[in-house]
Amino acid sequence: MGTPQRVFNLLSAPAVSVNARFEAVPAEFKGEDITETVLGSVGVAFCDVRGGMIQFEIDVANGDISTRRLESMQPTTRSNQPPGNRSVGDRLKAAGVRFMHEWYECDLRWMACEWREASADTMPLDVPMLPRVRTGFSRIKLRGSTAQLEISRHAMVRLGNDTRSTTIDCQHFTAWPAALAACNSLLHGIAPYNFKEEWTLILAASSLKPGRDFFYFAQVIIEQPTRKPMKD
Repeated sequence: MGTPQRVFNLLSAPAVSVNARFEAVPAEFKGEDITETVLGSVGVAFCDVRGGMIQFEIDVANGDISTRRLESMQPTTRSNQPPGNRSVGDRLKAAGVRFMHEWYECDLRWMACEWREASADTMPLDVPMLPRVRTGFSRIKLRGSTAQLEISRHAMVRLGNDTRSTTIDCQHFTAWPAALAACNSLLHGIAPYNFKEEWTLILAASSLKPGRDFFYFAQVIIEQPTRKPMKD
């Protein structure tokens, strides 16, 4: 369970160390299986093939990523924008660590979501560019010589509280027939059960505020590296 605001080691092994800061779940974001504490920001240190160590970190609150050489403790790059992501990838590659970063995006034109590579043709985290909707969910894959990790950024979402509720205006989606039809079906209570939650989140996402309506947390999956190459 960890202790809120304390950093714990998740893995210590030859050539790699994984640490995470535990965070308390605010009362308004507690759910069926998200109750007491969760993983917050995650740091991973790899042995650099050139000597020394390189550390990768994701700030789970804003999705910002950074790398640093541990000898100097000076950040080599820090950014959640595409150019910064490429720099992070280059720094890790030079240290012998494979890196892939993806964002989960939805599209109002067909009311579907998919993982997209965080490259120059995708929008920054804090810039809304309809009809594409950035959810704030992301995942990062790292592979060194002794371990392969997947760090996912998830969120609990709040659509309102006792004094405020999120309003979805269907007329806002008239430019995208699929989104308008989904909105009207939700409004009239005829949306398919399996799509109600997903459609509501997609349509509400552009109105929600990261610091108010989202509580972000991390999930870490640690695997032994496989012989199959990881796509860049």
